[in-house]
Amino acid sequence: MGTAEFERAQIQAVLGTKFPGMRPGIGLHLMSQTPASRVIFDSAVRPAMSKSGLDVYRVELAFDSSSPLSDVASWVNRAEVITADLSDWNGDVAYVLGFCHATGRLPVTIARRDVELPFHLAELRCVVYEPDKNGMHELQIELARVLRTFVMSSRAGGKGEEYFDVT
Repeated sequence: MGTAEFERAQIQAVLGTKFPGMRPGIGLHLMSQTPASRVIFDSAVRPAMSKSGLDVYRVELAFDSSSPLSDVASWVNRAEVITADLSDWNGDVAYVLGFCHATGRLPVTIARRDVELPFHLAELRCVVYEPDKNGMHELQIELARVLRTFVMSSRAGGKGEEYFDVT
Protein backbone atom coordinates (compact mmCIF):
# COMPACT_ATOMS: atom_id res chain seq x y z
CA MET A 1 0.00 0.00 0.00
CA GLY A 2 1.59 3.25 -1.10
CA THR A 3 0.87 6.92 -0.88
CA ALA A 4 -2.27 8.07 -2.66
CA GLU A 5 -1.62 10.23 -5.72
CA PHE A 6 -3.70 13.03 -4.16
CA GLU A 7 -1.52 12.98 -1.03
CA ARG A 8 1.68 12.89 -3.06
CA ALA A 9 0.56 15.89 -5.14
CA GLN A 10 -0.27 17.89 -2.01
CA ILE A 11 3.08 17.32 -0.31
CA GLN A 12 4.98 18.01 -3.54
CA ALA A 13 3.15 21.33 -3.80
CA VAL A 14 4.42 22.24 -0.32
CA LEU A 15 7.94 20.81 -0.55
CA GLY A 16 8.62 21.43 -4.20
CA THR A 17 9.52 18.61 -6.52
CA LYS A 18 13.17 19.28 -7.28
CA PHE A 19 15.80 19.32 -4.58
CA PRO A 20 19.45 20.09 -5.03
CA GLY A 21 21.67 17.10 -4.53
CA MET A 22 23.93 16.72 -1.53
CA ARG A 23 26.91 19.05 -1.71
CA PRO A 24 30.16 17.99 -0.06
CA GLY A 25 31.30 20.40 2.59
CA ILE A 26 27.93 21.80 3.66
CA GLY A 27 27.11 21.37 7.32
CA LEU A 28 23.63 22.06 8.71
CA HIS A 29 22.93 22.40 12.43
CA LEU A 30 19.41 22.21 13.84
CA MET A 31 18.86 24.08 17.10
CA SER A 32 16.31 26.07 19.01
CA GLN A 33 16.59 29.84 18.75
CA THR A 34 17.79 30.54 22.29
CA PRO A 35 20.89 32.37 23.50
CA ALA A 36 22.17 29.15 25.13
CA SER A 37 21.82 27.23 21.85
CA ARG A 38 23.73 29.96 20.06
CA VAL A 39 26.59 29.71 22.57
CA ILE A 40 26.78 25.95 22.05
CA PHE A 41 26.79 26.41 18.27
CA ASP A 42 29.47 29.11 18.31
CA SER A 43 31.74 27.53 20.91
CA ALA A 44 31.53 23.84 20.02
CA VAL A 45 29.47 22.89 16.95
CA ARG A 46 30.78 25.43 14.44
CA PRO A 47 34.46 24.77 15.33
CA ALA A 48 33.88 20.99 15.22
CA MET A 49 32.30 21.25 11.78
CA SER A 50 35.10 23.49 10.56
CA LYS A 51 37.75 21.03 11.80
CA SER A 52 35.91 18.32 9.86
CA GLY A 53 36.04 20.21 6.58
CA LEU A 54 32.45 21.46 6.67
CA ASP A 55 31.44 25.02 5.82
CA VAL A 56 29.09 26.58 8.35
CA TYR A 57 30.45 30.10 8.17
CA ARG A 58 28.63 31.42 5.12
CA VAL A 59 25.17 30.65 6.51
CA GLU A 60 24.04 32.17 9.76
CA LEU A 61 20.37 31.18 9.63
CA ALA A 62 19.42 28.79 6.87
CA PHE A 63 15.77 28.65 7.92
CA ASP A 64 13.52 29.25 10.91
CA SER A 65 9.95 28.47 11.93
CA SER A 66 8.58 31.06 9.50
CA SER A 67 10.48 29.67 6.48
CA PRO A 68 8.63 27.84 3.72
CA LEU A 69 8.86 24.08 4.08
CA SER A 70 10.48 23.94 0.64
CA ASP A 71 13.49 25.88 2.06
CA VAL A 72 13.81 23.39 4.91
CA ALA A 73 13.61 20.46 2.48
CA SER A 74 16.22 22.06 0.23
CA TRP A 75 18.72 22.51 3.07
CA VAL A 76 18.14 19.01 4.44
CA ASN A 77 18.78 17.54 1.01
CA ARG A 78 21.87 19.59 0.16
CA ALA A 79 23.75 19.28 3.48
CA GLU A 80 26.51 16.69 3.57
CA VAL A 81 26.22 16.44 7.33
CA ILE A 82 23.37 17.43 9.63
CA THR A 83 23.69 17.85 13.37
CA ALA A 84 20.86 18.55 15.78
CA ASP A 85 20.95 19.81 19.36
CA LEU A 86 18.10 18.11 21.21
CA SER A 87 18.76 19.81 24.54
CA ASP A 88 15.92 22.31 24.20
CA TRP A 89 13.41 19.93 22.69
CA ASN A 90 11.01 22.08 20.69
CA GLY A 91 8.54 21.64 17.87
CA ASP A 92 10.73 23.10 15.12
CA VAL A 93 13.74 20.91 15.85
CA ALA A 94 11.50 17.85 16.36
CA TYR A 95 9.71 18.43 13.06
CA VAL A 96 12.88 18.89 11.03
CA LEU A 97 14.50 15.90 12.75
CA GLY A 98 11.45 13.81 11.79
CA PHE A 99 11.63 15.20 8.25
CA CYS A 100 15.30 14.18 8.10
CA HIS A 101 14.45 10.64 9.20
CA ALA A 102 11.55 10.42 6.72
CA THR A 103 13.85 11.43 3.85
CA GLY A 104 16.56 8.97 4.79
CA ARG A 105 18.86 11.39 6.64
CA LEU A 106 20.19 10.58 10.10
CA PRO A 107 21.56 13.69 11.80
CA VAL A 108 24.27 13.38 14.40
CA THR A 109 22.51 14.47 17.57
CA ILE A 110 23.92 16.22 20.60
CA ALA A 111 22.24 16.81 23.95
CA ARG A 112 23.03 18.03 27.43
CA ARG A 113 23.81 15.12 29.72
CA ASP A 114 20.77 15.88 31.93
CA VAL A 115 18.24 15.77 29.06
CA GLU A 116 16.03 12.70 28.75
CA LEU A 117 15.40 12.14 25.05
CA PRO A 118 12.16 10.64 23.71
CA PHE A 119 11.82 7.58 21.50
CA HIS A 120 15.30 6.24 22.13
CA LEU A 121 16.89 9.11 20.19
CA ALA A 122 19.90 8.88 22.48
CA GLU A 123 20.82 5.63 20.73
CA LEU A 124 21.13 7.37 17.36
CA ARG A 125 24.66 8.81 17.34
CA CYS A 126 24.05 11.14 20.27
CA VAL A 127 27.01 13.00 21.74
CA VAL A 128 26.21 14.20 25.26
CA TYR A 129 27.78 17.23 26.88
CA GLU A 130 27.91 19.34 30.00
CA PRO A 131 26.84 22.99 29.49
CA ASP A 132 29.97 24.53 31.00
CA LYS A 133 33.29 25.75 29.58
CA ASN A 134 35.02 22.38 29.96
CA GLY A 135 31.94 20.62 28.56
CA MET A 136 31.98 22.84 25.47
CA HIS A 137 35.65 22.03 24.90
CA GLU A 138 34.98 18.30 25.26
CA LEU A 139 31.93 18.53 22.98
CA GLN A 140 33.99 20.29 20.32
CA ILE A 141 36.67 17.58 20.41
CA GLU A 142 34.25 14.63 20.45
CA LEU A 143 31.91 16.11 17.84
CA ALA A 144 34.86 16.88 15.54
CA ARG A 145 35.98 13.24 15.85
CA VAL A 146 32.49 11.95 15.06
CA LEU A 147 32.02 14.36 12.14
CA ARG A 148 35.45 13.59 10.62
CA THR A 149 34.59 9.89 10.69
CA PHE A 150 31.15 10.61 9.23
CA VAL A 151 32.58 12.75 6.42
CA MET A 152 35.32 10.24 5.59
CA SER A 153 32.81 7.40 5.50
CA SER A 154 30.32 9.42 3.45
CA ARG A 155 32.94 10.42 0.90
CA ALA A 156 34.21 6.84 0.70
CA GLY A 157 30.76 5.71 -0.39
CA GLY A 158 29.67 4.38 2.97
CA LYS A 159 32.78 2.32 3.57
CA GLY A 160 34.07 2.64 7.08
CA GLU A 161 30.78 2.62 8.96
CA GLU A 162 32.28 0.01 11.28
CA TYR A 163 34.46 2.80 12.65
CA PHE A 164 31.49 5.04 13.38
CA ASP A 165 30.74 4.45 17.03
CA VAL A 166 30.06 7.24 19.50
CA THR A 167 29.18 5.10 22.50
